Amino acid sequence: MTDPALSAQTAESDLRELARLVLEPMFGPDWFEKCGLNTKVIEAAKASRERQERDRPGVSVEQGLIFYIDLSDLVGLINHNWTRFEAVLGPNKRYWNHDADRLRILRNVGAHGRTALPFERDLLSGIAGDIRNRVTKYRSTMNDQNEWWPRIERLSDSFGTVMPERTGPISPTKRSGVVLAVGDVVTFDCAGWDPQGRALRWEARRGVEVLASAEGSNTQLSITVTPALIGSSVWIEVALINDAPYHRDVTSDDAGAFNYTVRPPGV
Repeated sequence: MTDPALSAQTAESDLRELARLVLEPMFGPDWFEKCGLNTKVIEAAKASRERQERDRPGVSVEQGLIFYIDLSDLVGLINHNWTRFEAVLGPNKRYWNHDADRLRILRNVGAHGRTALPFERDLLSGIAGDIRNRVTKYRSTMNDQNEWWPRIERLSDSFGTVMPERTGPISPTKRSGVVLAVGDVVTFDCAGWDPQGRALRWEARRGVEVLASAEGSNTQLSITVTPALIGSSVWIEVALINDAPYHRDVTSDDAGAFNYTVRPPGV
């Protein structure tokens, strides 16, 4: 049965990413402050990000301000710039707002600890799937290769380090700044998508050694730090692989590499 919390999270993430993809090329790097949001909403987003940074000192928090506004403000942002979004979410604005209202209502059911009924789960999953398909089709107009290969949609570690989006032929990397000790556990939250609907597998690797693996579009990988990982600059690659005999990058279809320092025992 579809997890309603995951469906809601997926739909919101897709809409936030869509806002960036559509508005950043038009307004530039500071697009968030130029796209028509109320000043109070912008200042509240900045305050929320600062609060996250203060309250979670051991975590690399998301820097994009679009991730710190409420769903209602996100919908308002899209409606304010509707002429720029209707090619993706339209053409009927009334239908879009109906789905957005249902998404908000059903999201709140799960957020407040209430149990969603089966038909509500199915409805939320359908709305999330429709948004996903629309965003994916829009992205494919930007890069036709998105129609061929699986891609990572969200990838982060248990310290809050978020992997940047892949924007070219080279997989992204991210230095976490985290110092680990032998015995520590690092968990990676993984979300991916395949345009052909193929089965997906994830692997955490150091070089050619596979440290952990898991199946599914949305899953987690956990590795335990061993003495073999001790070093001042340790790269752990998280790779996404479909079940086809061919892959974008020879042994994977998408990947991101996290960097850590692993200190020796007794230090």
